[in-house]
Amino acid sequence: MNKSLLVAEDDPGLRKYFMLILKQKGYEVHGAENGKEALSLLLEKKKFDLLITDINMPVMSGIELIKEINKSPINIPVSVITSIDDIRLIPTLRELGCSIILEKPVTSNELFNMVTNILSKEKKDGCLSSSA
Repeated sequence: MNKSLLVAEDDPGLRKYFMLILKQKGYEVHGAENGKEALSLLLEKKKFDLLITDINMPVMSGIELIKEINKSPINIPVSVITSIDDIRLIPTLRELGCSIILEKPVTSNELFNMVTNILSKEKKDGCLSSSA
């Protein structure tokens, strides 16, 4: 059974790049252009094994998305890929439970290794909802 991933990234080129890399590695990948769209997909009871999110997005930021996930019954590891401008948010992300934070630009190997590491662990790292 293929693992299902959700990529929340407002830059369409980056979102397609991340999705292409992960699809080539055999993952089922869905995309969302902002946090609100990602949350909607998660709340529709679609089963995802990992959420990869940007921080700075319109409509709903990655931090707002993670906070909403933490308030919900959704249990999913979350990895953050963000630009250098958002690195100052690392303490906030750590408080929300994130341990996997990658800085853009991300190579295909970095992305694949991060996903493999998270999904291969019995107890998943990343931002976990409070119900985890």
